[in-house]
Amino acid sequence: MLKELFPRFGRTLFVAGFLIIGLLGCEKTDADSGPAGAATSAASASSAADGHLSGLYIRQQSVPFFFNGRMTFSLQREFFYFFPDGHVLYGLPTEGNLKEHPTAADFAAFQKVDPALVGTYAIKDGKITFTRTKQKDTPEPFSIPKAGDDSVLQIGVPNIVGSCKAMPFKDGQKLDGVYQYDGTIGQGSAITIFNVNTLNFHPDGTLGSDQLSGVDTKGKEIEGGNNTGITTGGTTATAGTYHFNGYTLETDIGGKAVKATVFRWAGDDKPNPGMICISGRVYSHYKTKK
Repeated sequence: MLKELFPRFGRTLFVAGFLIIGLLGCEKTDADSGPAGAATSAASASSAADGHLSGLYIRQQSVPFFFNGRMTFSLQREFFYFFPDGHVLYGLPTEGNLKEHPTAADFAAFQKVDPALVGTYAIKDGKITFTRTKQKDTPEPFSIPKAGDDSVLQIGVPNIVGSCKAMPFKDGQKLDGVYQYDGTIGQGSAITIFNVNTLNFHPDGTLGSDQLSGVDTKGKEIEGGNNTGITTGGTTATAGTYHFNGYTLETDIGGKAVKATVFRWAGDDKPNPGMICISGRVYSHYKTKK
């Protein structure tokens, strides 16, 4: 019924699959940001080897669960914003100025963050120990899979699909493509709650936004081929402008100005990245049919 009512959004994204591919592909390419950027990255990698981490990382873990009598998998994402002095923020910061290579002094900008999201870390003998407020210390295995490259860290046991560094956008960077976030719940079950946001970025700095939301009930087939299920919902389409600057995306859509935390995955240096994360939601790039 979803495709009949909303044919434009008939394409369902298997989000977990996209996330796994994106994370496993988190490797350096031949492209770099020039001598200055290469020198900074090398220094950061050297510090990481010495136990001093710096920057925002996404850790993703594949978690099995049963759905409709079948074994399937989902990905749990965790965010770590490391400072080289041993501080760490758990979660995706919404305040403060995120940097690719924060220093110890940059931690001062996050003093108002919820204490439950602030802690420390220490790396020793192949383990990283996280300390959180009012919680027991949690040591986990730690390694840097590729010497001299801090774009991917192994934080946790092998079933953790690695921890990839979150990279910023250049000031004024433009995209040319359609990105979609699919937050649909219960696909294929008796009740499906769908929530799909599609962003169409244009190289002239304009942006189109489509939001699909609603509920679909499967119902029962009755004589004559009709279905007793019900689909209700709707779409909204708006347009505006966008501006990338570091880890911030500023949009003005329908006269409403919004700032959001944004990043791309390390190693994906294509003009239009395969995935971008906006306010903790992963948007996958796909080509529309002409």
